[in-house]
Amino acid sequence: MFMKSIILASLFCFGILYISHSSSAEQGVLETGTESEDVCPDGFDVAYEVVARYLSSDGLADMRQEAGTSGISVDNVRLLVDGEDEEACQALDTLYGDYRGGEVRDVAYYEAGGFYFVPDPLITHEVGGMIIASGHHYLYVVNSDFEQIQALMM
Repeated sequence: MFMKSIILASLFCFGILYISHSSSAEQGVLETGTESEDVCPDGFDVAYEVVARYLSSDGLADMRQEAGTSGISVDNVRLLVDGEDEEACQALDTLYGDYRGGEVRDVAYYEAGGFYFVPDPLITHEVGGMIIASGHHYLYVVNSDFEQIQALMM
């Protein structure tokens, strides 16, 4: 009976210490994460290619005309970056959520000609020498007032 009491008391103390330590550690991670977290997501090749295809494809000329983006050249596309575009990135996060670092989808934010382009492509993975992905890429076109003017499945 005495041994059971010692074991239970030890487990109870260990539980209190573990809970105390884990909540402090989680708080430290959250505080550290918010201090160094980037506001603008990183760009990546597939995301840029979705924007470039939209701006250059003959098959999408009517869509560009409808959105008012037909005069924009792929050469003018730039990735939104921290230090210059935090407000725009936060506004776009408000519209589209924060999908950064997803396993299946990830976003990047680009700007050209007074419009924002939010590609939401499938992320492909190589498995055993094969590229695995299914579904569609999406592209959202947003005006300078942060109003979505087009949503395309590409």
